[in-house]
Amino acid sequence: MLRGKTALIAAGAISSFLVFSPPAFSQMGGRSGMGGQGMGGQGMNGQAGGQEPIVAGEVAGIDEYSLTVTTERGETKRLTRTAHTSFVREMAADRSALAMGSRVFVIGESSGQETVVPRMLRILEKIDEAARSRGPEGRMSGDRSQGQMGAGPVIGTVIGLDPLKIQQTSGATTTVRLTEGTQIFREESVSPSQVTKGVKVRVLAPPKPDSESREALKVILVSAAGQARQQAPVGRSLLPDLPGRADSSEFFYGIWLGRGPYSDAELDRAFRLVQNLGIRNLLVEFKWDYVEPAKGRWRWDNRDILNVEHVIELARQYRISISPYFDLFTPWGERKNLDRDKGECEGPPSGKGQFQAPVPEEYAAYVFSVVDKLKTGGVDVKFVALDNEDSNINDGYRSWNCFINATAKQIKTAENAAYDRIKAFYPEIMVSSTTFSFPGIAPRTQEQLERDRTRKNSFIKAYFGDEPRPKFDFLALHETLSGSGNPYTTLPKPAGASYEYAFSSYHEGYDIWRSVLDRYGYSTVPIINTEGDAVLAGLQDAELIQKAVFARANASRNDVRGWILAQLTASKFLGEGSEQGVSVGITRLESAYQLKEGYFGYHTLLSMMTRYPSYAGTALGTLNARTPWVEKFVDGSGNVLYVAFLPYQRGSESRVPITLPAAPDREVRVTKSNAESFIAQSTPAGLVSVEVGQSPVFIEAGMSRK
Repeated sequence: MLRGKTALIAAGAISSFLVFSPPAFSQMGGRSGMGGQGMGGQGMNGQAGGQEPIVAGEVAGIDEYSLTVTTERGETKRLTRTAHTSFVREMAADRSALAMGSRVFVIGESSGQETVVPRMLRILEKIDEAARSRGPEGRMSGDRSQGQMGAGPVIGTVIGLDPLKIQQTSGATTTVRLTEGTQIFREESVSPSQVTKGVKVRVLAPPKPDSESREALKVILVSAAGQARQQAPVGRSLLPDLPGRADSSEFFYGIWLGRGPYSDAELDRAFRLVQNLGIRNLLVEFKWDYVEPAKGRWRWDNRDILNVEHVIELARQYRISISPYFDLFTPWGERKNLDRDKGECEGPPSGKGQFQAPVPEEYAAYVFSVVDKLKTGGVDVKFVALDNEDSNINDGYRSWNCFINATAKQIKTAENAAYDRIKAFYPEIMVSSTTFSFPGIAPRTQEQLERDRTRKNSFIKAYFGDEPRPKFDFLALHETLSGSGNPYTTLPKPAGASYEYAFSSYHEGYDIWRSVLDRYGYSTVPIINTEGDAVLAGLQDAELIQKAVFARANASRNDVRGWILAQLTASKFLGEGSEQGVSVGITRLESAYQLKEGYFGYHTLLSMMTRYPSYAGTALGTLNARTPWVEKFVDGSGNVLYVAFLPYQRGSESRVPITLPAAPDREVRVTKSNAESFIAQSTPAGLVSVEVGQSPVFIEAGMSRK
């Protein structure tokens, strides 16, 4: 059922009284004439003469006094713009978006003198007095006429939530009974500056009797220019924008764009997908040679690698915060040619030679110039991520890495210079430490594992304990190093080990790094996982959701502020057609790009976290066991969401039944990671039973018993 609804919304067929077309409405079982004759007919799509109350199409021009729209039939409609014209974006929502005092617009059918069963409920950001008083052909009054919903919608204020009660503008009180078939939307004001040429809109502009001039009462943004809905894989349309954001002051979710190069068209697709996911934080890698290929020579429009100007334009258009991400590879710096086969260096071979540590002043100029370019371009920048895992294969005093030779002292000296430069101009921006890998992600053999642990322990002492003292506002962690760890498995520290931190158990990873910060005087510094991994082919949704939920569960105990998925798309540099390219990234951004199971899993997770933002503890789970794990979240009203799954394991397809507390005698919605859902019935005693596998399910249990 949800898949069909999603398809309708994604196609723009259903949005509200102002947006739906008669064919889509008839699919919902509605009456074609609902809302008045002036609302029906071809006019809803801007395709019938000059009498339609809605004009739909692309913006051909806009100024202080007028708005010109080109309809799908190629007709040009010029509408008068006034100081009363409102500009909004409309998004799908659910009942949790309703609150006392919400202004709503309801279209439905009467099931009694004072009860309405709505087919559509729209949460208004403010009362649209003009639309209410001068609706199409006078049929949009604030009062129902003897319960006949065809005579006019219900407009008023929410004065009760359970049951939902609305006080109409006339003073009458109406009870609204929401059902599974009720479409709920909310509107959000946008700046008129976002309505630019090429943007798709639907405009409420009722015809005036005996007048050719029509006033634009409300302009609804439908989509932005450059969207590629039609390019989605057959059978899976792009999902609609989330009804809200999964961000809060307590915890945020983000995504890394991935390593370039990217064309402008691919960036267009990428930002649209990020918007659809409801993400506000996009990590973008500004490699040194992308922007400053030669000392003092800056390039911001390199369409062969990364067009920074276009990134800025898109970030402003979609209101996305950019977290710039930097490396230490000076393009004009000294390099040494080392032979990995002769044991002169370790790790992947480097065709460019081994870079040496950067000059601190040059590194600071590179980092600051990118940050300043973004900020002066009008882009929101909250976080800056320095360095890319140069703490790996480095004991703090010597580096064996084939790509770069930089000690802990050299790394933090360069980073401190960048920190000081940023903070002098933008003190509100949070700047990271060097990036550290996460425990439980380690080389494959026991010998490599022990060497990796020993080096990490040595690097920690050199980086945190030796002078100069590193300056940073958050500790940056990466999960991406040689595979994937299971969050719900612990590994013992080997007997006789000489190192202090085990770096073997993913489940204890945030605890380990918090203890490091506390020990070296950084107890008030938060942790952000700036590259959360999801690389298991066929299990991206399971790995992604389980790790993201695990990070969220650690937020309070270890002050974990966010989890950023790596990555939106596979690196073209590494080859999207390669074996690694197939498994890495939750989408592919070529002209015939695909959306993978991780994309749909992340969308489902974020939509649930938007509605149930507060973590309430582990409800079920046993470490080191193939038994179900359940984490509990709640909304502002105390309604419970369970995220349930089996800790992932390659090759396993087992499913296990579980029973959880729920509101008694209730239909409990269970949503799969791919957004499909079904209904389970709770017992009179307040219990609900479902089966779970590795791909998580989201169980909305209502007011469950403790």
